[in-house]
Amino acid sequence: RVSASVLDDTARYPAAVVTAIAAAAAEAVRNSQRHAGPDAHTRVDATSTPARLSVYISDTGTGFDPNSVPASRLGISVSIEGRMSKIDGGSATIESQHGRGTTVSLSWTRTN
Repeated sequence: RVSASVLDDTARYPAAVVTAIAAAAAEAVRNSQRHAGPDAHTRVDATSTPARLSVYISDTGTGFDPNSVPASRLGISVSIEGRMSKIDGGSATIESQHGRGTTVSLSWTRTN
């Protein structure tokens, strides 16, 4: 389910930004579907202004300790955080706790 809280449909973004956010969001949704548990609900929200684009993926799943993810697991470190860190103004934050679900926040802020 996608919920568009605040979207500016006139805003334009560099292709690299849209590609990075879309790919990182897709990975976050796949991770949610794969790991959150059978009764979890996943939600995607987006906000946009001419200067900022943000996507939030949250679930009601089992949660996990982000600091305990092995370096060999590339979904978060490469496919989400790595992708977003490669674009100027990009960032990714993963918040999760056991039993409290997970939220992945992806954002890009125009730097010029």
